[in-house]
Amino acid sequence: MIFQDALSALNPTLTVGFQIAETIRAHEGVGRREARARAVELMARVRIPDPARRYRDHPHQFSGGMRQRIMIAMAVALSPDVLVADEPTTALDVTVQAQIMELLADLREETGSALLLITHDLGLAAGTADRVAIMYAGRILEQAPVQELYDRPAHPYTRGLLAAVPRLDGDTDALTPIPGTPPGPGPQPAGCTFHPRCPDVREPCATQAPMLLPDPPARLVACHYPLEVSGV
Repeated sequence: MIFQDALSALNPTLTVGFQIAETIRAHEGVGRREARARAVELMARVRIPDPARRYRDHPHQFSGGMRQRIMIAMAVALSPDVLVADEPTTALDVTVQAQIMELLADLREETGSALLLITHDLGLAAGTADRVAIMYAGRILEQAPVQELYDRPAHPYTRGLLAAVPRLDGDTDALTPIPGTPPGPGPQPAGCTFHPRCPDVREPCATQAPMLLPDPPARLVACHYPLEVSGV
């Protein structure tokens, strides 16, 4: 797991090297010296300059981007099959965001791990993912290969999200916001949770929750009228 806020996720009273080594010792039962050597190697792998020296530094002595690299080192220390990255570039500037995503892509290629990216940034998802799942109020409303989803969104919520994103190749003054507000953590609307904000709402939407069903060729959609909505 790669957490959103590395400063909060790391223990401020312990050195970063100790925290990486602790993961290795706890799960693999190796000695302190071997765990330290592997921690230094991991720090070098995520491109921390002079890792042997910085092993004894504390989290507050690193920049936001470097702290996120430490989190990534901890996440890949045990060679996981799946990496879950929860908004890994939050609060980082654009240049550092690109460096972090490039690092994750390189590690994924080196290790063969799958990457599950949780993000609100549709541009980041487009440049990283093979498949994208759009969620609303805790439910997946649409899932498809990235190019197909962005070129031909089938769910009204997906269309609304894409319409609200500024484009360099279009009129940035013509953004269309989604009306209304998302539901809170309490009781959810009956039927489709998106129906109070949906421009294509019809009678079944307010009473019947749609199932997440295949919509060929490689898409899943939770909508009563996905083919009509997508214009197919």
